[in-house]
Amino acid sequence: MVKRERALSERGCELFNICYGNCIPIKKTRRASCFPKINLKTIYHKLMTSEFDIQLDKHQHKMKKATEKMFCFLEDKKRKHIGKLINNAMTNLIIFTLTDGVKPCNLQKVKMNISFYISLANKLYDAGDHHSAIIIRCSLSSIHIERLGIKLSDRQKNIYKKFEQEYGTFLDMHSCHLKKILVNHDYDRFYPSLMVLMTHLNKTKEYAKSYESIGKFPIELRNKQKQLEDIAEVYYNKYKNTDELLLELYNTDPLDHPIMVSRGCNSDNKVTCVLHDISHEINKKAGGLKRTKKAKKIN
Repeated sequence: MVKRERALSERGCELFNICYGNCIPIKKTRRASCFPKINLKTIYHKLMTSEFDIQLDKHQHKMKKATEKMFCFLEDKKRKHIGKLINNAMTNLIIFTLTDGVKPCNLQKVKMNISFYISLANKLYDAGDHHSAIIIRCSLSSIHIERLGIKLSDRQKNIYKKFEQEYGTFLDMHSCHLKKILVNHDYDRFYPSLMVLMTHLNKTKEYAKSYESIGKFPIELRNKQKQLEDIAEVYYNKYKNTDELLLELYNTDPLDHPIMVSRGCNSDNKVTCVLHDISHEINKKAGGLKRTKKAKKIN
């Protein structure tokens, strides 16, 4: 029997602006026949599709639309907000991996949340939304999640391996993804990571200024800076008139979650400490991390 994966809690879904029970019922027209119309294709689809799959599709669609909205912040006056919005998204993802927003999850629920987000990141990757995929991957690499030592399946390990090959890591500043940004010309289906784009754009700008301050003119750096600026401008102009709303994932301040309020987390510099405590509690209830054996005393 195929194991069905579970989806997120309703509170976790709120960050993706996914509402339930808001559909308007449509009256069905009367049919001449007294026999019900049977659509075997629909029945088969319902049998084979789980709530996990349905939520994956909804979340993938919402996040891709939110990425288009994020491109609007590539305007010069709005760029200062990009870092804060991405930080909100990553912290919120960590919170809703470890908790339901009100209380810590048990280890099994955390494992299911991780499974959902890995599957979502992979789906976003396939859809070309590398901005969202990288945000999720970076969130799941948080020390507060990794310290729980949750074992990944072979499929999940392969997804992580693919991401490392395609994107790179924090250590190399996602250089693999940067290379693809520079050679990409498919602005309809390739959504670059704003985090990577802005990191390298700001880096080349600062490096160029440093060289110029000592009387040198770094042509290569200035050319790279201009190329990145041109790419940012293309995405801004293409999506600046989008009517999509930004997801609550980006807009919600992590400090506003009930679990953060109840623990006295009233400033950004306390978030890490609170997440550490939550992670510790989850680990403690699950039996704690495996400890190395103490070395035998030599008489």
